[in-house]
Amino acid sequence: MKKMFTKSIYLFALCFVFVGCKTSKYAATDKVYKKMAEGFANTIKAFPPEGQQVDSLNNEQYFVGTVNMGIRKPNFV
Repeated sequence: MKKMFTKSIYLFALCFVFVGCKTSKYAATDKVYKKMAEGFANTIKAFPPEGQQVDSLNNEQYFVGTVNMGIRKPNFV
């Protein structure tokens, strides 16, 4: 009786491992996502077009101060 119980436990564990190791149910979606991500990456990596305008705003000329400088107080750390 004990051997039969042990064998059934091993069989159950083996089935559990096989079910746990099956392929992902999202494999098809992952493939589509990877293809789209590669396409977006290639778009981002592309050089800008010849006639594209460059940002002409001079950052030093338009300085905007912040009111949140008192929030971080490193002396209290």
